Amino acid sequence: MNDSIRVLVPANTHANLDSLPLRFGIHVKNDTEMKLLNCKDLGADNQHPDRHHYEASLVDPRDPTKPTQLGHFVVADRYKTGKWTLVTAWRNDDNTEFYLSEALRQLRMDRFLTTEMLLEMHPHYIKGEINSSASLIKFLSGSIAKADLQRFEESEEKATKRAEEALAELAKARLEAESAKAEAQRSRVVALEAIDVVETLTEKNQALATEKMQTEEELKRVAEENRALKEREQLLLKKEEARALQDNNVATLSEPETLVKVDENIMVSGSSCTVLTFGDGKKRSMKTATFDRDKSITAKAKTLVGKRVRTTCWDPIYEPGKWSNRGYFRNIFQLD
Repeated sequence: MNDSIRVLVPANTHANLDSLPLRFGIHVKNDTEMKLLNCKDLGADNQHPDRHHYEASLVDPRDPTKPTQLGHFVVADRYKTGKWTLVTAWRNDDNTEFYLSEALRQLRMDRFLTTEMLLEMHPHYIKGEINSSASLIKFLSGSIAKADLQRFEESEEKATKRAEEALAELAKARLEAESAKAEAQRSRVVALEAIDVVETLTEKNQALATEKMQTEEELKRVAEENRALKEREQLLLKKEEARALQDNNVATLSEPETLVKVDENIMVSGSSCTVLTFGDGKKRSMKTATFDRDKSITAKAKTLVGKRVRTTCWDPIYEPGKWSNRGYFRNIFQLD
């Protein structure tokens, strides 16, 4: 648990215009840095890898002597400066609050709500009278003019539809995360088996060299074992391609390259990554918290330094190159 972090709250964003006014009774006129105390790191966002979740206590930047307010905060390195920016914040059940966030955003954009109105509604939120999109609509409906009623209902429908679509994507992302966890465990077993095969071959070759008793038949046998090892890598690659297709992804395969360096715990877009460097200077990264929690792929990569390899990256079937073009990788395979 971190003691505290600082997050930037841009003045003209959803967090400052909607979330903070209603849920925390806070609104700032200019871009402001806020402090979060007693931070509990909840990990990266399943749907947006560049975002991070914290449970923390918010200090009111206008009056730090006021009691802090406990909440759930979503942050991102939005400006690529290595510093967190607040995306949104809530205080209750996340799904209910998600619908509420979308309703707040849409109604403000359609000019049925203002930030000043949300600040006035903050006491009702604290009392539990406005803690969902349904209760918000009910609270506002009595004050909507008949001429605007249809537009108001359309605005609410748009917010609900967008929230449902986003939550469906979130559920899919969580399922993919669980699949990635299981894949990491399977990859660890495969890596250990491969290491055992390589060590066995090395010991046998050293014994033959020392005794100077290598015969043509023995060399053929060793060559066959090496060929079997390559075939095993090809089989593992085909299995990965099949798993990717099952998740509506395609395992994009890189061109053959020489791996020259493996670095761990490198920060890329706000996440700790394993970074591969190749002979031509290109780099590829993998977010270890999501795709290599047991560091099995990282360990495998370290054994392949100096060798010709290919990497895979899972891209959505209908978005070719979405992740591979950004320099990410999912697994690594030996060529020779």
